[in-house]
Amino acid sequence: AILPSSNKQVESQPVTTLNSESKETAGKVSPVVVEAPSPSPKPTPTPTPDIIVKIPPVAVQNLEEKKVALQNKPPLSFVEIDRAIDGEQLAKAQTLLNDVIRNSPESAGAYFRLAQVFAKEDKYPEAREQLNKAKRIDPSLLFTAPGKFQELYNEILAMEKMSKLPGRD
Repeated sequence: AILPSSNKQVESQPVTTLNSESKETAGKVSPVVVEAPSPSPKPTPTPTPDIIVKIPPVAVQNLEEKKVALQNKPPLSFVEIDRAIDGEQLAKAQTLLNDVIRNSPESAGAYFRLAQVFAKEDKYPEAREQLNKAKRIDPSLLFTAPGKFQELYNEILAMEKMSKLPGRD
């Protein structure tokens, strides 16, 4: 118990006697005064830092270079390439497609269009190879209009068969 208006605490402890004559005091309790420690100021909690990940400067520099390159690069659009293919500007289309593939090697649409270029150049095995790459990348064939993939594939197979007929060079 704490005494009113003081920081002193009273504890009860049994008193034992050293001689057998004073048995009446044995087992009685006498008050002992113990001073409570002065309250210490509560430490202010130190804020826990968020997790900090240190990235090597080279990785940051490469990341920044990629961001700048992507910002300066127009979004992937096949409009110009499709015009070149339709206009029989196959060298231009192939150059543009090679650039797209170099920058976006997982572009199924680029491989599909490259197959179109090869088919127009009568390079059927190469065209079939590009179609297969496009389909491996995007098996759902979302990179072209429905039926276009199969139409080009059938055309390539038919032209390959015709080129193998006797009397054809």
